[in-house]
Amino acid sequence: MSNLKIIIDNAASRAVLSAAPVAPGMSPAVILNDTKSHVCRATGKEIEIVMSWDVPERVGGAHFLCNGSPSTTIEVLGYSDAAGTTKVLDTGVRQACPARSRVLRAPWTAVSGASAYSWGGGANAFTWFDNVSVKRLVVRLKDPGSLQGYLELSHAFVGESFTPDQNASYNPGLTPVDRGEPFYTDAGDRRFVPGTKGSKLSVDLEGMTERDRSAIWDMLVANGLGVPIIISLYPGDASRERERDHQMYGALVQTAAMRRPNFARHATTLEWESM
Repeated sequence: MSNLKIIIDNAASRAVLSAAPVAPGMSPAVILNDTKSHVCRATGKEIEIVMSWDVPERVGGAHFLCNGSPSTTIEVLGYSDAAGTTKVLDTGVRQACPARSRVLRAPWTAVSGASAYSWGGGANAFTWFDNVSVKRLVVRLKDPGSLQGYLELSHAFVGESFTPDQNASYNPGLTPVDRGEPFYTDAGDRRFVPGTKGSKLSVDLEGMTERDRSAIWDMLVANGLGVPIIISLYPGDASRERERDHQMYGALVQTAAMRRPNFARHATTLEWESM
């Protein structure tokens, strides 16, 4: 299987960010917070996001929670200078949401489900590339097949990607999370109060090198339970649905112990919950 990829630090949070064309009343600034209901909507089916920094930032992936359909494409251009004159990255046009759209049950339709981020809908538009230092990043997203007639972004996450020397062990745990509450009436009828939906992903890192241990320990300490990351267990997998289902913008459910099963290796078990 493909090696695990994670982005621990969101460089977008330190960027001067702009986007165009944006619908009246919408602000690109909202795609930097953790509230999925805050979105930046384009006036049509495409949008360009520009991020710039005073100092170079290492980036190896770009991810956007959005309402994109499987026809969505992404193109990322990186420059070593903030003015955008020296190009050091050009991904070309790639598929951004290659998996089929998830079908939700009533009352959601194919159209409304495209932006039902808290109910199992929505999409993650993304691309991976080799880590490179940039001071300006331009991301172009287009969705000619949009069912809603416009492209909107709920969250932006870019940063340096980390792949452990020793891949995650087989037998990971992927759990659907339903925060609804069932109950029974006095007549014995089952009722249900709907709640938001998400997922949990649990992985075992059982043979970490010292480099792996150091990076994961830094994440456990610096990010803790409050700062989310991007994780993809099967990047580039032949099954696009498997890649999608094991990829999330998520935060740790609990901090984990770092173990040392032998003199040469380290181990831990990590579990994230989607935001």
